[in-house]
Amino acid sequence: MLADKIIVIVCFFYLVIVLGSYVRIKIDNNLNKYTYLAVLFMPILCIVFVIKRLPIIVSLIGREIYTKTKK
Repeated sequence: MLADKIIVIVCFFYLVIVLGSYVRIKIDNNLNKYTYLAVLFMPILCIVFVIKRLPIIVSLIGREIYTKTKK
């Protein structure tokens, strides 16, 4: 349960970092072919991972809301 939250947080930060580096590369405008591929591929990988974990994440959030409203 804690591992899922950690994975989500890490994934979110990774997306922020990747998008930030993508913007920086766009500004520099001298992008390497491999960095461009990595920047394009990593968010897709992250999104796929999040989508695979989505039922677990939704159930976790739902359970937390349910336990908080039940008290």
